[in-house]
Amino acid sequence: MLSNSLIEVIGGTPLVRLRAGAARGVEVYAKLEMQNPFAMKDRVAKQIITRARETGALAEGAPIVESSSGTMALGVALVGTLLGHPVHIVTDPRIDRITLAKLTGLGCEVHVVPRMDEHGWQGARLTRLDELMNELPGAFWPRQYANPENPAAYRALAGELAADLEDIDTIVGSVGSGGSLCGTARALRERLPGVTVVGVDCVGSVLFGQPDRPRRLQSGLGNSLVPPNLDHSLIDEVHWLNDREAFEATRALAREEKLFAGNTSGSVYRVLTWLAGRAEPGTRIVGIFPDRGDRYAETAHSEEYWAERGLGDLPLARAPKRVTPGTAVSSWSYRVEESGRPPLFVFVESNTTGSGMRALTAARDLGYRAVLATGRPERYRGLDATGAAVVTCDTNDHRALREAVTAAAGRDVVAAVSTTSEFYLIAAARLAAELGLPAADAGAVGRCRDKSLLRETLAAAGVRQPEHRVVTGPDAAREAAAAVGLPCVVKPVDDSGSTNVLRCESAGDAAAQAERILAVTRNVRGQATRRAVLVERLLDQPEYSVEMFGAGGEQRLLGIVEKTVTPGPHFVETRHILPADLPAEAAAEMTATVRDALAAVSLESGPSHTEVKLGPDGASIVEINPRLAGGMIPELFRLVTGADLLEAQVRFAAGREPGLPESFDGYAGIQFLLPAEAGVLAEVTGADLAAALPGVRSVTVTVEPGDRVAPPTDAYGRAGHVIATAPTRAELAATLDRAAALVEFRVRREPASPYPLVSRAARDDRSVVEVGGVSIGPDTFTLIAGPCAVETPEQTLAAARLARAAGASLLRGGAFKPRSSPYGFRGLRAEALRILAEVRAETGLPVVTEVVDSRDVDLVADWADMLQVGTRNMQNFGLLEAVGDSGRPVLLKRGMSATIEEWLLAAEYIASRGNEAIVLCERGIRTFEPATRNTLDLSAVLVAQGLSHLPVVVDPSHAAGRRDLVVPLARAAVAAGADGVMIDVHPSPADALCDGPQALGERELSELPGAIRDWATLAGRLPREVLAPESAALR
Repeated sequence: MLSNSLIEVIGGTPLVRLRAGAARGVEVYAKLEMQNPFAMKDRVAKQIITRARETGALAEGAPIVESSSGTMALGVALVGTLLGHPVHIVTDPRIDRITLAKLTGLGCEVHVVPRMDEHGWQGARLTRLDELMNELPGAFWPRQYANPENPAAYRALAGELAADLEDIDTIVGSVGSGGSLCGTARALRERLPGVTVVGVDCVGSVLFGQPDRPRRLQSGLGNSLVPPNLDHSLIDEVHWLNDREAFEATRALAREEKLFAGNTSGSVYRVLTWLAGRAEPGTRIVGIFPDRGDRYAETAHSEEYWAERGLGDLPLARAPKRVTPGTAVSSWSYRVEESGRPPLFVFVESNTTGSGMRALTAARDLGYRAVLATGRPERYRGLDATGAAVVTCDTNDHRALREAVTAAAGRDVVAAVSTTSEFYLIAAARLAAELGLPAADAGAVGRCRDKSLLRETLAAAGVRQPEHRVVTGPDAAREAAAAVGLPCVVKPVDDSGSTNVLRCESAGDAAAQAERILAVTRNVRGQATRRAVLVERLLDQPEYSVEMFGAGGEQRLLGIVEKTVTPGPHFVETRHILPADLPAEAAAEMTATVRDALAAVSLESGPSHTEVKLGPDGASIVEINPRLAGGMIPELFRLVTGADLLEAQVRFAAGREPGLPESFDGYAGIQFLLPAEAGVLAEVTGADLAAALPGVRSVTVTVEPGDRVAPPTDAYGRAGHVIATAPTRAELAATLDRAAALVEFRVRREPASPYPLVSRAARDDRSVVEVGGVSIGPDTFTLIAGPCAVETPEQTLAAARLARAAGASLLRGGAFKPRSSPYGFRGLRAEALRILAEVRAETGLPVVTEVVDSRDVDLVADWADMLQVGTRNMQNFGLLEAVGDSGRPVLLKRGMSATIEEWLLAAEYIASRGNEAIVLCERGIRTFEPATRNTLDLSAVLVAQGLSHLPVVVDPSHAAGRRDLVVPLARAAVAAGADGVMIDVHPSPADALCDGPQALGERELSELPGAIRDWATLAGRLPREVLAPESAALR
């Protein structure tokens, strides 16, 4: 066939019947897109580039920049250079030598990013691409992942299939950018609406809701990001294959069908053969084979590569396992993407008072399938009973949240996104808007959530509020307290549930409270705090909440709630009564003030809960919460109006009429139950008697015997509630008083401990800390070893292999190095974290690394399995709280001059944030003795184990500072009963950039495995088996 240009040759590829399925009368065809000049993406490059030239988006001779490691790069190189454009390709080290040779041979400039970022190789490539776009004026980016011309390019492919075959039952294709399969399927369905579309992905790709594994080896399919061109609604079934399965299928394709292809074609072939084995005779199945095998000669088709990468150790499934949404897979699996199901109602997290679970049930009862996106499903009592689907993701990362929800939804329609948690109002509003759904204005929500912005906005609008100051330091808080007048109220600008809200009688009290607030870097949901404090005049006036609902362009008053709070110094809500008994003039004035406040912040739609003080001068705004009231107030509305506000919220969020209350019938109230004294709860009495009182609707106790209780300082410390109704307010108040008096919390007092959470009395047994599947505790002896500092990838990997050979089950390695001298080697920081992650993947050893600044906790926690707090930071209280908030296990080193009590108090800081996965590390204390770096205090191991339930390990390397003493001191640590030791290892101690004199090399480590077994056995421990390199688990 004569062509005038190589570009004209693109397309019109052969359609070949395969031998698979023939014996059963099933027709299986391969569309050989590999027969394009380079591969399937030649079609995309031709479509995008020629179209861009026609529209003027690509000027004559302008450079083209694209991110690709395979066939798209080759297609762009082919078309772009033929048409006279300089071509820049951004790729990563996974690119094969053949593709690299082709690109350079075609005259392209290839930019290889050196390392992945937090979004994998794809993210690193896109960052470099952005840089090039700024450096090259007039450059054109084809944007294969988002450009609609990508799927449009495959209309021609669909036309070729339809011309060759009158009917097709199933089309199978790989998914990477989403263009080829979605473009082909969309066009095919115009002619064949009943065609089944099967997508093929790889294990470790996020495209269909799997966790990202950037170390996956397959190329040409899968992704670390969800591209806009992927239309989940077009795909009926998705299959995942791991690297071994894909590469073995690629070899089988060559062996059985004589097609020497790449791993993407191999994966498609494996799915084709399975479908053919299940299909009825006469069924016609077509697979799209995108890539030929020359680029894979040194990978999928190479025995050496298989051995080097340990592919034979991966699981190999001969048939796929069917899984349900949300199931993580490690070998060949598939999921049927059901269609025609009820629409989804997505909740981003929930409150924990009980109304959040009721909202999930309300969505279900209204015909939606409720979905809860959450980082910690175990947080929610009663979640299982709601029947809601759970999408586990990092809800504090908006990008991760959106990708997880989008992937989980698949082909299903998302009808609404909402939340019952104040902490996630902005996230829910943003996500709803991005998905084109009804949504509150995220900016208005933000002005309410940040009390400093609220105060600024209300002041500009002239709305009455307490006199106030916003400060960021204790000294400024002291001055602010004097300015607004005493007593005053000091609180964080962005927390909830009365957390850290305190009545202060003096300027000194205000400064101290501000310091406590500013030390909190993460709230109870792990979100970064604003680190700002609101100091405002105390309004010693009756408190109410005004419940409004914006709908149809107006703010409707639902009702006013009378509130009772503790007198101070902490303000905890103890009782709500609905409706409030108020003179008509006062209710009208309060309502008008709230309407003015809502208008000022531009909160026009949805529910709001505004706290108001009513004084001689009128109503003053305390807070605006852009949500339904908490504290079971919606239940009070249901009891006296018949309207379900949670159901109204669900309806409204989905764009339906909310159905708001019209009138009241009697009074309803809630009395919160508060423990009168601190201690361990022994029993709760009187709840049944309270429940039997006339008018009592329910009694709920939220604590159990064995729980620690205390008079609450915020809403989270309440221990239950009583809900009642009555015809009059006086009768209701009397019923609530009687019920509360009947319920008694009997506590068992214990000797006061300065560190109650980590004390030995807190648990019956000593605790076990899990780190990446490794248990550290009283029954085993754990060796932690590795380089004091990460210097290079090669040095770190060599040290890790030495450590593993010596019996280590955890890898230590310093990324951030606190040094006495500012001129010493202070670590490779983020680069070192990436190196440690790669070494972990290579050796299977979980990573322990130090974090030295609270601002870096999130970064380090993303890469490490365990966070280390070093000796210099043992009393860095902000850092201690930050690592506590991270949820990661923590190795806490004893301060070089710290007492044992100070050490345990530092651990208490971490535990007080809800994280008791703490391992104590004795590393020597500073004394007058100069012969060693420090003096190893082995008595501290015994004392700490007697005082605390936490595991205790010993670091003999930093104690001695001398190589010759490390092993003897390790032996002594075992004899003293330590739960493990941590040892510095370096492949060449003489060349170490940090602490070389104390590091053990290969010679010193050679006898360590046997010695550890002997020592541990003598100490009554179970030593861990040495991990052989060939059996190390891959992460």
